[in-house]
Amino acid sequence: MHTKYQIPDTKYVSLVLLITGYWLLVAFFAPWAQAQGTAGLSLQPALFEERANPGDEFSKVIRARNLAPAAKTFYVRLRNIKDVTESGQPVFAADDELTPYDLAGWISVSSEPIVIAAGAEAEVPFTIRVPNDAVGGGRFAGIFLSDRPVRPGETGVGVGYEVGSIISLRIAGSVIEEARIREFRTEKGVYGAANAKIFIRVENLGNVLVRPIGIIDITDMLGNTAQLRVNAGRATIFPGTVREFELAWEGPWYAIGRHQALVALAYGDDERRTISGVLTFWVLPMRIIGPLLAGLAGIIVFLWVIVRLHIRRRLRQMTANVSGVARQEVLVAEQKTASRGLAATVLALAVLTAIFLVILFFFLA
Repeated sequence: MHTKYQIPDTKYVSLVLLITGYWLLVAFFAPWAQAQGTAGLSLQPALFEERANPGDEFSKVIRARNLAPAAKTFYVRLRNIKDVTESGQPVFAADDELTPYDLAGWISVSSEPIVIAAGAEAEVPFTIRVPNDAVGGGRFAGIFLSDRPVRPGETGVGVGYEVGSIISLRIAGSVIEEARIREFRTEKGVYGAANAKIFIRVENLGNVLVRPIGIIDITDMLGNTAQLRVNAGRATIFPGTVREFELAWEGPWYAIGRHQALVALAYGDDERRTISGVLTFWVLPMRIIGPLLAGLAGIIVFLWVIVRLHIRRRLRQMTANVSGVARQEVLVAEQKTASRGLAATVLALAVLTAIFLVILFFFLA
């Protein structure tokens, strides 16, 4: 007995597929849309840079805008900055950690939660009181607004977020502005094409922020010069830290030989200072050197063939009227003479090749 199955109407199948697709889209995009809606806060300005004397007191205002689609409550936090990574990201101290550049203890700001309507803006006033016995140099901290009453975790999903404004205070007094180039190098010593990566690591040996800016002059063997700008964005270097700047150089396609790079950086607000460094690297493009070497090898092979043909022709001429043992003796003697001549020719060609390579080296250098 066979059971008959009725094929469903195509319109019902289409309806089922449409409903299924809709719920799949909702399941996929709903978490993303919710995450987009929950985050959204901007602070202006992102960086305060101020100068002060011991005993000064002054007030500033941070403007906070809620970018979320609903009203949000934000909580204020103060954090000291103890370091900056080589990529320029600040490293914050723990709540109970003391650093030589503490500033949070000099800042007064309300700890009351701030409610900001959707798309609205609120002001966060704060006051900085510099102690009378403050030592000259830099002080650094951050004022943060968080959507959680405690500091959000650094990993995980849905644990909250915080946005901050960085405060850099320069106290008059024993200010030390000093920097040095810790490292100036290329990614490698020899390049097969006219493009190189150049790295500069600058160390701040002082007690205030420094902004080294300058240029790199790259000169080839013919005296042609190209320039690269260093730290055009005026990024800062935290006291006692090192920051790396990476630059890319691209020369003309025909560039070849030794190149010299000279960097000169200037820094300092009270007194302009300079630091410099020099390095060399080589550009040896095989698309240029390869044909030269192939041509030289072709000349050597051509001369070798000419010498061999000449020797064979002379042997035939000398043994044309000689027979028997005498002819054999002549052949042996001439072959020895030819071998010595051929060896001398090969040696001469090798010496000429070496001389050519030496001349080429000094020319490229």
